[in-house]
Amino acid sequence: MKENSNSTRVGYPIVMFGTDSSVFDPKSDSALRMKTYEEFHSKIYIVTSAFDKEGRDVVKLSEKTSVYSSKGGNKVKILWGMYRQARNLMREYGVRCVMSQDPFMLGFIAHLLTRGGKGVFSVGIYGTDTSNVFFCRESLKHRFYALVARFILPRATAIQTDGPETVARLRDAYGDKVFFKPMIPANIDVLGARNPMPSEGSLKILFMGRFVVQKNIPLLVDVIEQTNKEMLGKVHFTAVGTGPEHDWFKGEIGTRGLLGACSILGSVSREEVADLIMGHDALLIVSYYEGFPRVFMEAAVAGMPVITTNVGGIKDLIVDGESGFVLQQGASAKEITERIKRLAEDRALLASFSVAIRKRWQEMYGGTTVLDYQRPLVEFLGSCLGVLPNGVQG
Repeated sequence: MKENSNSTRVGYPIVMFGTDSSVFDPKSDSALRMKTYEEFHSKIYIVTSAFDKEGRDVVKLSEKTSVYSSKGGNKVKILWGMYRQARNLMREYGVRCVMSQDPFMLGFIAHLLTRGGKGVFSVGIYGTDTSNVFFCRESLKHRFYALVARFILPRATAIQTDGPETVARLRDAYGDKVFFKPMIPANIDVLGARNPMPSEGSLKILFMGRFVVQKNIPLLVDVIEQTNKEMLGKVHFTAVGTGPEHDWFKGEIGTRGLLGACSILGSVSREEVADLIMGHDALLIVSYYEGFPRVFMEAAVAGMPVITTNVGGIKDLIVDGESGFVLQQGASAKEITERIKRLAEDRALLASFSVAIRKRWQEMYGGTTVLDYQRPLVEFLGSCLGVLPNGVQG
């Protein structure tokens, strides 16, 4: 590592494993977030399991950050290709730090690449709390993942997660190598301009997320049906997202005669996400488990009250009955509908929730950025390597 006269070392290079195909677009939220980390690193080599639709092997996001595309194929072939690509980068450019977005197969590859003193590695746990009973019950695959995580987490140099409750549990098990990084929205200025006063007419409820088992989509359909039955024309839902259960959801909404009560959208851009939040009164989350949902943070910034089941980190921002409604896991559609009904019939309560959740977000996260939360992890890994990130005096 080179040093200047002020003994400030240049940042160390990293290999980062990911799965997000949007990172190939330099203007995407994922790509922009990756580029912000250039403040800490001399080079960032992103090795992804996704493949570039334009067929490019390497996409340069900037002079410092490049994305290496998967060649496709089955999962074993993709993972082997990622291992080889990362190994070659480490050998060619002297990289000794690997960051993985999960503690499962990518975490296992990171472990293989750095074992025997070859380097350090961190793993992320984002919405995948492997100790959560609902996560483990969901499928045999998840139970296998939980076993892999049980092997990887003690061996990881550092662990990063977005759920406050998950942080507390992991620190009890693994100590100070666990770091918290919430997903601070990139469009705070836009979301913060949302008018906290409720809209006129029907109450507008927004569901936004992947249509997967984790999100408890059958309960979402039941809530829409129950609410429509009790408050015909007084509440309108918008469901946004894609996933394996999207077609089933759309079919059920049609079969139950609820197309007039629920608008259904597919994939939307980050700009459209902001528009949707600005145009709705409350966010609905009925998941079995979560880490710390990005849409939840976006809603809080915008002063949008949340009706949610008790998933990771929710109670840090929501006081039940003061800034939203938190229901226990196993809550029925009727119980959730009762909370929606209260907001539809009491717009003053809705407005007070809006003010309270925005105030709470400002108290907890106002004035912070993703870099503020990333810095402690980067400094910790750097200390393990004997180097320091950019901007930190030696």
